[in-house]
Amino acid sequence: MKTILFLMMTCLSIFTYGQTYTSSTTGSWTVGSTWVGGSAPVLASSQLNNNTIIAVGNTVTLTGNLTVKNGVTLTVRGKLIASAVDFQNGSIVIVESGGILQVSSLTNSNNSTNVTINGSLTISGNFTANTGSALSGSGTMNVSGTTSGTGTSFGQVLMCTNCTAMTGGIVDVIVDGNTQNIDIPIDCGYRYNYSEQIYYRSEINREGNITSLSFEYDGYEVFTEPVKIYLGLTSKTSFSGTNDWVTSNNMTLVYTGNYALSNTAGWYTITFNTPFYYNNVDNLVIGVYEYGYDYHSTSADFLSYSTSPINRVIYFDSDSQNPNPSSPPAADGTWYYVPSLRLKIEDLPVPLPIELLYFKGKQTEEGNLLEWATATENNNQYFTIYKTYYPINWKEVVKVDGVGTSSFTHHYKYLERGYFNDISYYYLSQTDYDGKFKNFNIISIDNRKSIPELVKITNTLGQDVSIDSPGIKFFHYSDGSIVKRF
Repeated sequence: MKTILFLMMTCLSIFTYGQTYTSSTTGSWTVGSTWVGGSAPVLASSQLNNNTIIAVGNTVTLTGNLTVKNGVTLTVRGKLIASAVDFQNGSIVIVESGGILQVSSLTNSNNSTNVTINGSLTISGNFTANTGSALSGSGTMNVSGTTSGTGTSFGQVLMCTNCTAMTGGIVDVIVDGNTQNIDIPIDCGYRYNYSEQIYYRSEINREGNITSLSFEYDGYEVFTEPVKIYLGLTSKTSFSGTNDWVTSNNMTLVYTGNYALSNTAGWYTITFNTPFYYNNVDNLVIGVYEYGYDYHSTSADFLSYSTSPINRVIYFDSDSQNPNPSSPPAADGTWYYVPSLRLKIEDLPVPLPIELLYFKGKQTEEGNLLEWATATENNNQYFTIYKTYYPINWKEVVKVDGVGTSSFTHHYKYLERGYFNDISYYYLSQTDYDGKFKNFNIISIDNRKSIPELVKITNTLGQDVSIDSPGIKFFHYSDGSIVKRF
């Protein structure tokens, strides 16, 4: 009887709300607490209206859409699967480390900024980051479709297709084909290979430092070969003939080492020894030089994509002649297939607001003299000096204008007049025109040290004069010292 009643309640819930929930374990659903299984909770119009946790070790599948409402917290510790999902402004979404959120499409609504992905977010369709939205964390987000919108994800405006985003960069699929038997970028049936391939700016569409690349291999044979990878910028859109190489002298050697391939089909990555700056203006040319003496099965292939009729690849293969990338021999041919390619493109380092050379201070007879210098300044509006006699309760002493943006050394000084029979602590703060600021190290000046008393001032004839008298003056102090001043 209990079983029949349970089934009736479950069917009624599905009929009423048009959604079903399943879990890997049994238990009771409770809206606003931990979801671990059982009959479906009540969601009006697909909206999550109460704080909810997906428990560790549980998989929750929602066949309908999901909107996380303003003021509601969704925490994913296990796995949540849903269709179209919308994070409303003011909602809080946390995918904890080890947690998985798997959706068909996702919208991060305008000004929705409390989204933290420390686990995995997988989007099988498109992702929209609306204006003012922000997604952050230490995890990853994989988007199979297209990203759009000006909101940021892991600090970046994505604008990519079939890509993975994480803190520090984006792994973007530049070209994704499934054609085999083209024998590029490496023809495994030959001992020596050199090829160059052109990828268009429109396919990359992102400025930054390229730190790795991946080619897609069919997994036919296991082998490891030494390779060199060259990257360069080019205005070329195709190769016109067998001598139309971009020589390695006009590219950057980014990797020297082994390329290990296994018997599992998939993407195989080469992480560069040297990052390559891509300007998102020119096209990108990639040179692949394989110089191991061994050769392998002709059935071992990399996947490629047709660019017919435009020949975007030039190649040379040989069992006996080892080509020199700085002066390649006449190519065996050009080809209108390019290797499937992924690139990891990392954000450019954010320029420091200032490069501070030093901040120091000393006691003088007139007061505490503070001095600092910058090697560079970027968008620097002003400096602020703060002071305390204890490392708490800081008070502003003065603001000093910066120079804005400069690549030249600039020196600054400020004299705080008066004497202070204590230890004076100071720190320097810098503020940009956009209101962002950075604080620098604390320094101290021990004003408890005695200062010699000024006894008299004389001129070059030994006559007593006032401090305002013109010409050379000699300052006589109680400790016997004499200081010549003008």
